[in-house]
Amino acid sequence: MKNLLLIVALLLACSMSAKSPELEITPQPLPDGVSAVFPTQGFVEVSGSAYPKGVSNVGVNFSSYIVPNPDNTTPALLYFNDMETPADTTLASSVDVMTNIGGGVVFKGATWNKTGIYKVEIPEGFWKFEEGALTPALTLYYQIYIGYNVLPTPGVVPEIENIVLTFPDADKIVATSNPSLELEFYKDNSDAQYTTAYSIMDYNGDGKENEVVFTIGTSDGISQIFIEPGIFGLRVDAGYFEYITYGPNYAADPTDFVSRKNEALLFKYQIPSIPMPEINPETDYPVESFDYFILYMPDSFEKFFANDRTSSNLYAVNENGIVDDSRSLCRVRFVPENNYENPETEECFPDMIILNLFDVESGEPLESFTPAPGTYCLRLADGLFSGVYTSQIEGVDPEFVNSSPFDYYYIVEDSSAVKNVEEVAAAEEVVTIYTLSGIRVAHNENPAVISSLKPGIYIVNGKKVLKK
Repeated sequence: MKNLLLIVALLLACSMSAKSPELEITPQPLPDGVSAVFPTQGFVEVSGSAYPKGVSNVGVNFSSYIVPNPDNTTPALLYFNDMETPADTTLASSVDVMTNIGGGVVFKGATWNKTGIYKVEIPEGFWKFEEGALTPALTLYYQIYIGYNVLPTPGVVPEIENIVLTFPDADKIVATSNPSLELEFYKDNSDAQYTTAYSIMDYNGDGKENEVVFTIGTSDGISQIFIEPGIFGLRVDAGYFEYITYGPNYAADPTDFVSRKNEALLFKYQIPSIPMPEINPETDYPVESFDYFILYMPDSFEKFFANDRTSSNLYAVNENGIVDDSRSLCRVRFVPENNYENPETEECFPDMIILNLFDVESGEPLESFTPAPGTYCLRLADGLFSGVYTSQIEGVDPEFVNSSPFDYYYIVEDSSAVKNVEEVAAAEEVVTIYTLSGIRVAHNENPAVISSLKPGIYIVNGKKVLKK
């Protein structure tokens, strides 16, 4: 019966497509005592909610009551593509207090939503049955077939003009024509909505029309750039468009494709009441380590005050651009004595704030912090500074405001592992270029295309390169 349910679940998952993609994994039978797992093994849809869900959380339903097992010291393991080396481990578990038959596994890597194959191993005794017996071990297999990227990343942004949704694995986006479906952009959860138009584009020029560009406008249909403070949301009904991926035999067999409709989407943004300060080190260039951060106050701040009683944090960012804010890697704080322009008079610098680094565990100051190569986010705390701010919006009087949280993203690289972009380009006849987050920006093009790239780290023909 269990196997039959699994087969039915997989058939339902695949019935969404015109022609089912090939499942590259073999879902495992559930052991005795386990009635269901969530997500169901097989294909996992990741597009939905404010962020894709992926397989970061796994739920297990049992046939009888369970309780936590405080004696368990064996972690659950999550593998991604490489089935030999775990990509993530966790001892974090929960029990559904409403039913006591469900347990949850929470991986610390935030959201695992990258296209590929996943294996989850839950050890014996991760929980206990109420009568004392250990829960059985489980091995679960998942395949994420298609996901999406959204720019700007939902969160705090300085302005909103266009919102771009990219489906990296899709070949084509097709708009549906159901008049009952809605697309809306709104402010502060109010009824005041703005007109929203969308277009489907081949942004990279690679023959794949896999990007949806939402353009926001006023009621008279004129597009605009939103800079006024507030909470904004873009909501897209499920089935508003569908994304198509062609199979390898599509040229000979026009039915060799997969077509799936979008799930309901909701992206939320906050435009803060004050602009984001400039920062040093700059975010446009990779760094090898962090020594301190300097914030340069906007000209619109007549006077500001820094808060030395709050801590900001440096977090890791996963491959899909999701900040792992469950674990701070380094504290960042304002220290008054380190900000004196004139120590004798205790007069601070007039237009900047110096932030120093501190160890998370001991609280001791750090001369430098060097994390492993990767992407990191400095998240400034709410109310880190305040002051008299003169708005750039006409008709708004100066006011005393507290700062919002601000996110600054950095790429940390081992300089010896990054090649010079000119040297790599000179040795290649054509180049294919990806960003570090996996978005392709050029395909089999002349190396001269590199000159049009923004500064940063790219993957050029499989090699990491630095574009200055």
